[in-house]
Amino acid sequence: MGNNTQRLSTETGKVVWENATAIYYVDPKTKIGLAYPIVNPSASNVNTLMGINMENGSTLWSHEINRDFGWNSLISMNDTSKLIVSSGLHRLNFSNGHGWDYTAITGVKEYSANAATLAAGITLGLATGIMLVPTGQNIVHDIASNLVAKNNLLYFASRESIACIDLKGNVVWQTSLPRKLTSKSTLIVENDVVYLINRGFAYQNNRLMEFGKPFIASFNLINGQQSYMTEFEKENQINAYYIHNNNLILVFPHKLARYNLSAGSLIDEKPMTENLYGELTYFIGNQAYVQNIDSTFTSLNATDTTHHFLYTSTGRILSISDNLQIDAQHDITEIYVNYLSTLGLNFLVKGSSTIVTNQQGEAIAIFDAPSNAVLSGTTLRYAQDNSLIEIDLSNLFKP
Repeated sequence: MGNNTQRLSTETGKVVWENATAIYYVDPKTKIGLAYPIVNPSASNVNTLMGINMENGSTLWSHEINRDFGWNSLISMNDTSKLIVSSGLHRLNFSNGHGWDYTAITGVKEYSANAATLAAGITLGLATGIMLVPTGQNIVHDIASNLVAKNNLLYFASRESIACIDLKGNVVWQTSLPRKLTSKSTLIVENDVVYLINRGFAYQNNRLMEFGKPFIASFNLINGQQSYMTEFEKENQINAYYIHNNNLILVFPHKLARYNLSAGSLIDEKPMTENLYGELTYFIGNQAYVQNIDSTFTSLNATDTTHHFLYTSTGRILSISDNLQIDAQHDITEIYVNYLSTLGLNFLVKGSSTIVTNQQGEAIAIFDAPSNAVLSGTTLRYAQDNSLIEIDLSNLFKP
């Protein structure tokens, strides 16, 4: 097989078709895959994205989309079109490959700074979406924001600018950003303001690294005019945040801080002892579950909606109040991760064991299966060593 892509029959395991492409995404409704050719990086067609008929492996169409810095995300716009975030924005019609392109710089080539890798902790399986990254050692990627859609307009920040784009690909406004400072960023739209949280890090070889300089800034939603920019020290990368009552709570590696969202000014801050908590990393998402005293399972966030749960590099999960107080703690060993929800059932994993719970949080089945297991009909499948493991779950889905 080499580096080719193969489609295997689920019934016989035999090869249905094979071609020299790398599949990036498959749309289950249209049964069209998005793929690039497996070629030398210097080849002229290295950035030629192809629509592949997943039934027979034939090429339906092609569209040039630069992948030097990987794909940041893929978003469904409607039943027939997708928006790909990769060195800009690209809207594609899946049936014919037609669409529009907004080009932006989202990475750096030949970057050789010896930046320290930041502590990342464990992921808990809480990341969502697609992230296909480049493999070059000197490539820094993900110098870009999330994509925000509001009132049929798209808002996106890259290394050099923040922009508002309509659904036809026209630039409504574009405001320059300081490229020596920009890094991975987050956009938030509140009322008539776009807030940018520049995190102070990016990725190299899929490793988190210090990059740029952290800051927060605000822009007019209608015309892109900048209202303020508040910079922080380079070592104070912004690992997480949330908004409460016009306050922006920022999580730095070793402190929490609260800022006035409208003015960008500091309200108060709380240093955190490094030898006790390690590095403050991210807020736990709704996929993290705990077992209750009555043996049922509940999302950790649902156990106390007045607090936010912050994970640290020492394996602690801190329950943080809106006035930056630590009111409780959990250990990472308590956590189950919900990797699949369907028909009122939740699939929770801890280690190599999966627990299936019903709508009441009661465990109704337990078996060995990892978090990357895939449900097809009533069969759960996952790869183990050189084998494909199948688990028949038909009894769980009976009325």
